[in-house]
Amino acid sequence: MKTMRTTLSAALMAFGAAATTTAANATELHLGTYVTTADIRYKGLEKFADLVKQKTDGRVTFKLFPSSTLAPLPKAWDAVTAGLADAAATPLVDARVSCYRKVFFAPTPIDYSKHVEFDRKLMALIGKQFEEAGAVVLMSSNFSYDQEWFFREPIEKLDQLEERLVRSVSPIVTKTIELWGGSPVFIPPAETYQAAERGVVDSINMGVATSQSLGLFEVLPYMVNADLYYGNTVYTMNKDRFDELSPEDQKAVLAAASEAEEWTSPRYTDWIDRKVGDAVMNGGLNARSVSKDDRARMVAQLQDGWWDEVKQDENCGPELGAEVEALFEAYAF
Repeated sequence: MKTMRTTLSAALMAFGAAATTTAANATELHLGTYVTTADIRYKGLEKFADLVKQKTDGRVTFKLFPSSTLAPLPKAWDAVTAGLADAAATPLVDARVSCYRKVFFAPTPIDYSKHVEFDRKLMALIGKQFEEAGAVVLMSSNFSYDQEWFFREPIEKLDQLEERLVRSVSPIVTKTIELWGGSPVFIPPAETYQAAERGVVDSINMGVATSQSLGLFEVLPYMVNADLYYGNTVYTMNKDRFDELSPEDQKAVLAAASEAEEWTSPRYTDWIDRKVGDAVMNGGLNARSVSKDDRARMVAQLQDGWWDEVKQDENCGPELGAEVEALFEAYAF
């Protein structure tokens, strides 16, 4: 732990990760995110910061750090729980919150119109585990609507990958690729364009916004919208920093987070639709969706044995795992 804290301290010091007192009885907190300032989800974080300032009459403010400038995404959870960053997007948690780690990217598509409601109920079930690990859940973002498949050439059936080299982003995507006859490849997002250009990968599973920003439509111009997964990005705050706020300001911060979730969700889906539509209209992307029947069949394949794995996780267990499964089933489409 000492080594980890020392390493993180050095990495974060340049960005001023610790909260600062800006005026008498006023606290500035620092919040990191992996999204860029051009991303509509960043606008949602700006909305959150504005609401916090408004609801606390300026007693609490949040300074935003986009593009992983506060902490790299793989290190963000360690930074928050170690008290080296006040708040951040922290989907890559450790074993202390392994139940979330198991289901944050799950083979169960959720009704988008009820995504915010679902996220809150999921966090209500497992939020205590975050607190025991030293963090408080502020809000959820999601990438379910944004997660697509991109190919070099047209593909007739998504579940027939026929030895294609496919970039994977998570264990469940790796399972998907292997189940459907492909070979998973593990490369950082920034290296994906060159990998696709050189034939190191034939396909990727990645968000539309990230794919466009990396120019991947040029080399992988065939998109398949399958709606196979639920994807959650949780934003957490260091529990000690949260507990230092007055009860009134704690309530205000959580209320601001809730309102920001509601504000962001419909704008996020509209933003993604526009990006795909513009790319298709400009001739740089060919997009199609799988049928409802094909999606149901593929999801059933991916879920085979998966919930048993969730219930075997030491932090989920049979009882909590069953509650989480029931919640997913209630909101699935």
